[in-house]
Amino acid sequence: MPAWSYSSIKTFDQCPKKYYHLKVAKDVKDTAGPEADYGTQAHEAAEHYIKHGTPIPGKFKIMRPVVETLAKFPGEKHTELRLGVRKTATGYEPTTFFAKDVWWRGIVDLLITNGKTAHMVDYKTGKNAKYADMKQLDLMAGAVFVHYPEIQKVKSGLALWLATSFRKRRTPVSI
Repeated sequence: MPAWSYSSIKTFDQCPKKYYHLKVAKDVKDTAGPEADYGTQAHEAAEHYIKHGTPIPGKFKIMRPVVETLAKFPGEKHTELRLGVRKTATGYEPTTFFAKDVWWRGIVDLLITNGKTAHMVDYKTGKNAKYADMKQLDLMAGAVFVHYPEIQKVKSGLALWLATSFRKRRTPVSI
């Protein structure tokens, strides 16, 4: 049984057959288009700034003020943090992202832990912020509580939204 994640549930909601072929049969590969590449580059720019102070590239200059503010937050910063959760007879336990018994997995874009409080940040790219689903942040907060039992409160939100516009659209693959 494949581990579930927020994105896998969204894929299933979009098309159960697509989910089956991508996650169960694994006979189809999903290829990234320019929108996904842009999102990956934006995430990497934020990650490299937070971790190493690497300057934000010019094409992402709009995100500089937000990322600079986040870098100043007190606490331990974890970027692109891969979390896995295992389900047991008595509840849930932390595990690694690719563990054989991982039940759920997700990636936190930025987690800042400071004592009993954590700030969890999600970066998004896309056409319109109205499509952001805050349920994803709720799931990630649950995993943070499992992995960091000292955390009593998670404050989460979308730190920035980079709108993308691509004229040439990729044609979906029929399954």
